[in-house]
Amino acid sequence: MLQITTGKFFRPGVDLYSSRQRGVLHSNYALDGPIETVAGTLFPSALRGDLAVLIYEVDERLESTNLDGTPSFLLSTGGSYLVEDFAAVASFALGITCTSDADLARRLTQSNMPALGMRRAPRSYVRRVFDQSINDSADSNARLKSFLSDLVALPRSTYEAVMRAIQRYVTGLHRVGDDADLAYSLLVASIESLAQGFDEFTPTWNEYHGAARDDIDEALVEAPAEVATRVREAILKHDHIKLSRRYREFAIAHVDSVFFRDDASAEARPVRRSELSDALANAYEFRSRYVHALIPLPDVITTVSSLANVCMVDQAPALTLQGMARVARHVIWEFVRRTPKLATEPIDYRRHLPNIVRGFQLAERYWIWRREGFTHSTSRRYLSGFLSEYAAVLGGDPDAHLTDIRGVLELIEEQIAGLDRGKRLPMLTLYLLFNRFVAPDAQRGHWERLVERFRTDFELPCPESLVAHVLTSTPVAWDLEEHERVLDSYRKRRYRDKALQLPALFEIALTLDLAERYRITGNALRARELVSFAVEDFPVHAGLRSFEERFAVDEELAVEWWRILLPPPPPPDPSDQSDTRSE
Repeated sequence: MLQITTGKFFRPGVDLYSSRQRGVLHSNYALDGPIETVAGTLFPSALRGDLAVLIYEVDERLESTNLDGTPSFLLSTGGSYLVEDFAAVASFALGITCTSDADLARRLTQSNMPALGMRRAPRSYVRRVFDQSINDSADSNARLKSFLSDLVALPRSTYEAVMRAIQRYVTGLHRVGDDADLAYSLLVASIESLAQGFDEFTPTWNEYHGAARDDIDEALVEAPAEVATRVREAILKHDHIKLSRRYREFAIAHVDSVFFRDDASAEARPVRRSELSDALANAYEFRSRYVHALIPLPDVITTVSSLANVCMVDQAPALTLQGMARVARHVIWEFVRRTPKLATEPIDYRRHLPNIVRGFQLAERYWIWRREGFTHSTSRRYLSGFLSEYAAVLGGDPDAHLTDIRGVLELIEEQIAGLDRGKRLPMLTLYLLFNRFVAPDAQRGHWERLVERFRTDFELPCPESLVAHVLTSTPVAWDLEEHERVLDSYRKRRYRDKALQLPALFEIALTLDLAERYRITGNALRARELVSFAVEDFPVHAGLRSFEERFAVDEELAVEWWRILLPPPPPPDPSDQSDTRSE
């Protein structure tokens, strides 16, 4: 959000909405005067106490019109993301604690007692960041302004990646107060997140795990040299060693000589250039062991009260929390400094605004009737949508109803003849089921003729055909093995793009229909297994659990999905005096 409000993505000449946003931040940084940056101003407060109270102020700006020229309804995102992002950047750039959470700031900087699970207070592990009070300096303030200017000038995709790295870095430091292992892993991850596209290296076979390397070499002794080489290269291409090597090489490539010179002068035991690679390899290994097996950091890192960058673990150099924090901060900073900058960038920044949730699926009634976009390639989505509506109706939802999609059915009539069977079957299934389950006055005229014309399509063993058979109570002609294969295939593919996705009610209906076929053929064991699977796949349905209990003692019970899953019909109205004897 900091980058957006600078105006980098705005179109020339477009009027802007402007909202003054202010936030209160708590810090150990004793600021004497304002710091004006490209993304707002940080002011000292007159309030005095154990924490410094800072005021962040920024004009949040957004374009007043959308790309299509219509007025934009969004005047502001609320400002909270601006405040939190600035606090993270200030914490990172100034090497301080800065947060909107006063209790967190006080616990990290003012307490001399370690938190539960920790042996020492945070300031025993990382220099400066957790000091009780830090006096501001012109150099530090200038570094914040310069860093923020470079940060917002990055290409948008790079900016977002750096902000994620900064947030992981700051969050990692906050965790030093209660979980050193998690803190260390987050600091490692802050670099790793930027290294994903870095491949300026080639891992070698000698770097592969010793015992495993020996076993593989032994297995390849009699293989031709070319084959052995290809096997080793394939292993290295996908192995953990490549991830570790990428992490190390990226970090080393972004460590400037100043890290070992001027920046090292204030360190008690700065990391040496010759030991950095081994220290980073250990850091990555510590992080991997913790993430995958919850193996804690070596005791020497968490127990020794020292702000040295490096300690020795198993006779090899390892980065301490201070060393890991220092390396991560330098690498991220250097990455920002070296990355080419853009004064403007023509992107739709609205897709990157906070407080706007995307990814929700619209209810079927808002789109299923639309003819635009309906083709054989989207027909499964329409079929899935119709079946979701129909399942809600059958399930007794008082607000459910079937949307009128006769306009879409008209398109099916126009398009279906020119398609092969596999492409037209989802369209034909939608056409059949809609017309079967709506009132006669809502059906397409002469719809039965089209269905009859392509009736043999439903002989094809596939999920659409199976749904049509089950919902219309038409037995399938496939053998049991083929029937079960179709159902298994549906389950494996249902979450893929453009695949049929049934509501749970009908998925269970297909399962119970198969169980009934097994029961009829005398395979009661398989029928019970399928009923049990249905219970566990639809745990909210009490009637299904009740049937399972009855079926366990009476295998002659018919497995009729509609009687098991659907609510019973309402009792007759006593006030209805119509003569029903002829029925």
